[in-house]
Amino acid sequence: MVKLKFRKPVFFDTASQGGTGSCLGVIHTETREDSSDNFKKNYGYDEFCRPLSNTTQIDDTDYIQSTQYDDYYGRVKGGQTVSGLTLETLYNDYGYAMQSLSNRAIPLYNR
Repeated sequence: MVKLKFRKPVFFDTASQGGTGSCLGVIHTETREDSSDNFKKNYGYDEFCRPLSNTTQIDDTDYIQSTQYDDYYGRVKGGQTVSGLTLETLYNDYGYAMQSLSNRAIPLYNR
């Protein structure tokens, strides 16, 4: 039988709303308090409470993931993974996501 370890404490409703308030109902910080792990995760949000970034700290090393949105429709425009892979999402004339491109030479997904 496997014993599950839970990260605690987890804080909600204290995440900054792009510097203008608080995002209610979203996670802000989670940490692991046992002595075997050094783990902390912080979440960042924009003024519409959409996820912008999360920073995971493990043994004093930061791993950052980010998301960017387009200014007109608010769709996901792109992002960056913790490995440094940069992603871009392309949309058709009807607003449907058609392709995801990476900073590598080949497309990740085509319709």
